[in-house]
Amino acid sequence: MTVPTADLETLVAAARPLVESDPELEMFLSLPPGTAGKGSGAGAGFPEEYRRVIEISNGPLFGRVVIFDERTAADMQDWIEQSTAGSEQELDRRTWFCAGLVNDNPLLLNLGSREIWGFPGVDRTWWIDGRLVRLAGNLDDFLTGTVFSARNYADLVGDTTEDHWLELLRRLEVQGGSR
Repeated sequence: MTVPTADLETLVAAARPLVESDPELEMFLSLPPGTAGKGSGAGAGFPEEYRRVIEISNGPLFGRVVIFDERTAADMQDWIEQSTAGSEQELDRRTWFCAGLVNDNPLLLNLGSREIWGFPGVDRTWWIDGRLVRLAGNLDDFLTGTVFSARNYADLVGDTTEDHWLELLRRLEVQGGSR
């Protein structure tokens, strides 16, 4: 299947049937329905770009990249602030929104610039290492340009041995841009 460069909703819609039709992929990946149209006031108080993601898929698991569902996101804001108190890289909830994880390290949205930041590497303790780096200009660009790009995703997560999301991306063959 070849998918042209597209917005997040189109990419998730193309990937979802591949996950749901393959029992092995379904064990390791998840593209649950979004909150759109459920009238739940989903994501109230969360950044707009995060709310747009959970409207499409509430809590997607893209291999080693996780975007929290709305309930988990609410809990994680206190956790991220408490985990970094007194460390070299303090993260307060007035500046940062923890949208998910990459390799079990926080994926952060800067509430001022709207840029996406994270802690690279799989062999570091993120709150001790403190190497916070910019990953993308915004959450949509991060998801469509990195998470849905086989090459960029592999660069982001490092070890791709038996990575089911990378397998799905190769099947999907997203075309265009840097994908």
